[in-house]
Amino acid sequence: MLVFDNIKASYLPYCKCATSTVFNFLSELVYSNDEIASLPYNQIRENMHDLFEGPSNHPTKSHFVFTIVRNPWSRLVSAHKEIMKISPWGNIKIPDRWTHSMSFNEIHSIINGSTRFDDFVDFVINIEPEAKKDKESVAFYRRYLDIGYPINRYDFVGKTETLLQDLHYIYDNLHTDISMPQILHLNKSSPYNYREYYTDKLASLVGEYYLKDIEVFDYEF
Repeated sequence: MLVFDNIKASYLPYCKCATSTVFNFLSELVYSNDEIASLPYNQIRENMHDLFEGPSNHPTKSHFVFTIVRNPWSRLVSAHKEIMKISPWGNIKIPDRWTHSMSFNEIHSIINGSTRFDDFVDFVINIEPEAKKDKESVAFYRRYLDIGYPINRYDFVGKTETLLQDLHYIYDNLHTDISMPQILHLNKSSPYNYREYYTDKLASLVGEYYLKDIEVFDYEF
């Protein structure tokens, strides 16, 4: 949970759920113009993570508590695309401080370096739950309700599918005199239809795995 005392807000970021866009939106409200001008975006994001507090000890009574979720079928495709850019598949290096799950080298070895989406889904659903032992699932596709934060303690749950209007609603509930920031969609991928990555069987397997998330947040394939 990221805690912003100056705007009386708490935000739980889920990977592959417009986090870059939301971080940029919040940075306009949390940091001064001089700070934003003097720091690269990645450093601002690193600084924001220093505001992290455990979900059990942040000031929920005085803060507007929110998160953003995404259609699980769409999110899993996006997670696969992102992981294929990460070493040892790609060139991106992930700092150890952000990994509390199996390493990507381990995953790469288990699935024999496969880049296929169906092999990735098989790993997520059938292999990782046992192989990770006492570690967490990879954050890119971890189930929302596995985080352990009670859904009834959110003041608002937005969706990537309605992100623009949801960020306006969030802004209206924050403690700030700063004008509504311009919303920049960062790290936007080339357009694609996530449904094209699924067979009927694969869609059904993913639906079963994310069933609670799908039911709670009212999603369909």
